[in-house]
Amino acid sequence: MTPLSVQVLVATMYRDDFNFLTDFGLASDAVVINQADFCGDTNLELDGHTVLVHTSTARGLSASRNKAIELASADICVITDDDVILAPDYATMISDAYGRHPEADIIAFQVSRTGTERAKDFSQMGRRLTFLGAMKVSSVEITFRREAVRTSGLSFDEAFGSGSPHSMGEESIFLFDALRKGLRIRYEPVVIGMTHMGKSSWFDGYSEKYFRDRGAVFKRMAPRLTWLLVIQFAVRKHSLFASRISVGGAIRLMLEGARSYR
Repeated sequence: MTPLSVQVLVATMYRDDFNFLTDFGLASDAVVINQADFCGDTNLELDGHTVLVHTSTARGLSASRNKAIELASADICVITDDDVILAPDYATMISDAYGRHPEADIIAFQVSRTGTERAKDFSQMGRRLTFLGAMKVSSVEITFRREAVRTSGLSFDEAFGSGSPHSMGEESIFLFDALRKGLRIRYEPVVIGMTHMGKSSWFDGYSEKYFRDRGAVFKRMAPRLTWLLVIQFAVRKHSLFASRISVGGAIRLMLEGARSYR
């Protein structure tokens, strides 16, 4: 069976050189979306791989993701950020997984985390993901069949994500929309990269804005289940923000955010 082609879609900002790709561990073609104060396209060659760099004045992580999808050309696309270090054989592992699971339109893999912030335990059992499982997937763990995403009209909601009015939740919305469109999502317990969980570009603690944005995300994900999602989040995550706000206060702010989202 012919291996499926793999292309990495990288979001970055204010780059005037792309030396970071050397440490990145690139072992396939890539599309780099560089948000800066000028516009232009550049084609680079790195260890025999083609890298298309698209620099734009557009803002917002989801806008970068969507532009990368538009410019992609491979069978399988890999969503990632510029601070991820890819596993040496990521392209082969991803291609092989889609070969084993031809029914899957989207496969979430493991990207291991270093540092002490926002640790994550990964299941060691591969399985099909439904709405509940999709909520646990981070954006840099997402890969997809390019043709399935394009044919379905799936895209990232540009009102959500870093640099957008609501600074989080774009990956959960993307996967919920995928499931509603009939795409099939799978999780594979295979490590395709590593990232350091230091200070986040969007997470600045459990502020009032954080909870209002979270409520808007839940409203966008599942309008009829907003109350349920808000309450389960407040109860399940209370230990993380107990020193800042009560469960009732968190619920109130999330519902305010949900009501304000249209």
